[in-house]
Amino acid sequence: MNIYYILFTLIISIQCIYGQETAIDKECSIINSLLNLNKMNNCCSEKGILCDNGHIIKIDFSYRCIESFIPPELGSISKLKILVLSYNYFNGTIPPELGNLTDLFSLKLNNNELTGSIPPDLGKLSNLEIL
Repeated sequence: MNIYYILFTLIISIQCIYGQETAIDKECSIINSLLNLNKMNNCCSEKGILCDNGHIIKIDFSYRCIESFIPPELGSISKLKILVLSYNYFNGTIPPELGNLTDLFSLKLNNNELTGSIPPDLGKLSNLEIL
């Protein structure tokens, strides 16, 4: 048996035992919580999610009938380029943490039940072209 195969298998086993969490695991836990899914679910296979290079780059949950607040944790999905939460029942305010999404190109929050004003933190989104 090839020594590299044995070492690879050993490394994978150790990672599983110690539960090393990757970036995509952390990002998926936010999505899984929002959608009330198993926290170990691979969210990249969910409708409306696009992943690339181990990160979520697009979330499109339009018309999903989600009744919740917008989780501030979405602001930690660092490579997110498109966030569409239109036509749901999101309530409360827009979390200022969305201002951390420096790669964000498109942000659509229309037709929800949001209150309050647009947080000044969104002014940091220099790549934002669609709001």
